[in-house]
Amino acid sequence: MQAELTDASTHFAFGKNWAAYSQIIDADRIARSDADLAKLLPAAELRDKTVIDIGCGSGLPALSMLRSGAAHVTCVDIDPNSVNTAKQVLTKLAPRPDWTANVESVFDLTGAYDVVYSWGVLHHTGDMWRAIDKAAGLVKPGGTFVLAIYGKGKLCEFWKKEKRFYSRAPRVVQQLMLMAYTALHAVWYTAKGKSLRKEMGEFRERGMSWKYDAHDWLGGYPYESATPQEIEAFLTKRGFAQTWSNTIRPNLKSGCDEYRFRRI
Repeated sequence: MQAELTDASTHFAFGKNWAAYSQIIDADRIARSDADLAKLLPAAELRDKTVIDIGCGSGLPALSMLRSGAAHVTCVDIDPNSVNTAKQVLTKLAPRPDWTANVESVFDLTGAYDVVYSWGVLHHTGDMWRAIDKAAGLVKPGGTFVLAIYGKGKLCEFWKKEKRFYSRAPRVVQQLMLMAYTALHAVWYTAKGKSLRKEMGEFRERGMSWKYDAHDWLGGYPYESATPQEIEAFLTKRGFAQTWSNTIRPNLKSGCDEYRFRRI
């Protein structure tokens, strides 16, 4: 079981989306990333601190951390494509070379950091609670733990089964499911008096792709979720106090609840 959890081939590969996104990172997108990070981690929480970004994706959050004054950022991801993309982005754009990026699973991590950051990642590991426990164990006393986890909704079990099927389906089946998913969204947006075409345009504006994002959502397996109460109770027992949160109410599909905890 441990080998399966740390084997990238048993996980859905998100790296292609991040690689595509990295090609159009510009000053405006960096500024947006800086602003988004500031909501999660005020500059005072980052300045002169050591940080580990678990599930580094494109490397853009790590870039914002360095721009906010982090002393050093360690980037890790189980997906080699993500790590390579993060290396390219940071080599080109980081204000100084105080970073590393390596292919590594959360289950294999050791060390201690002032800030442990993992946005939208630990619910894709195949053992979410153990992954959260492992990540929390890397936080120094008095340090900060920032994470984002899918909020638990009524359809989570359906999406878990769908994602397992999609991630293992032949490419032609995935394409058909992607078309159906897009068509259902078009009907939903029309019923709400909105435009799916406009939504797709906003994805492009943010540097993302509707097709890649939908592919990632449909195929994001392993998949788990949790309520805010479950997250807070789990980390409180491990010596953490919640200092901030931003939670959603899941409907047809879930979104990420964001949390910031301090280790007492």
